[in-house]
Amino acid sequence: MPQSLSGTLVHVSNASDGTGWCTPFMGLTANLSLVAQVFNGTIQSLLGPSISLNTWYHVVQTWSPTNGLRLYVNRQMTHLPLATTFTASNESITYVTLGNGLPSSEICEQGILNSTIPFTGAIDDFRVYSRELTSVDIDKNACNELRDLHLTDHDFTKVAFYSKELIRIDSHNQLDHQYKETILDLLSVVDKALQSLVSS
Repeated sequence: MPQSLSGTLVHVSNASDGTGWCTPFMGLTANLSLVAQVFNGTIQSLLGPSISLNTWYHVVQTWSPTNGLRLYVNRQMTHLPLATTFTASNESITYVTLGNGLPSSEICEQGILNSTIPFTGAIDDFRVYSRELTSVDIDKNACNELRDLHLTDHDFTKVAFYSKELIRIDSHNQLDHQYKETILDLLSVVDKALQSLVSS
C-alpha cells in the first residue's frame, strides 16, 4: 500500500550493502507507475499500470525463458516477451532488500526507476518461488492470503480488496469448491463487521 509517489520495492544484490551485482527488481516511478525489471547485460524494464496512494494491491513479478518478464497487478498481466534471457550474479549468496535500495545502491544500474529512495507505505506479504507462477497459481495465492487473515484484528481495506478480487476470479470459474467457500465465509465476516460499525 503506497503512501508516497516513488520508491524501491525490491532490490537485489550480491553484497550486503546493496552493491556488487545489483539492480532494483521492482519499484514505483514518480508518476506512481509500477515497474518490474530483470538484468541480462542491460536492465530490461516493464512499465506497469499507474496505482493510487493508500490502496492495497496484489503484485506479482515472474520471469521465464519462455514467457519473459511478466507483471501482474490485481491479476491483470502486462509482459515483456523480449526479456527471455536473465543474467544472474553467479554468487552463492544473493541479498533481497524490501522497501529500500540501501544507501550504497546509488551506484547500481537503476533502469527506468532512476531512484534509490525508500518505499513509503506497507508491504503485507513477500514470497520468492523457484519457478514461474501461472495465472492460476496467482489466483490461488491471493485466495490463500485472504483465508490466512486474522479476522480479529484485520484491516478492512485489505479484506474488501481481496473480496472483490476473489469474486472476480470466481466469475471465471477458476476456483474449486474450497476457495469459493473461503469467499463466502469472508463476505459473511465483512457483512457482520459493517453491521456492527453501523449500529455502534
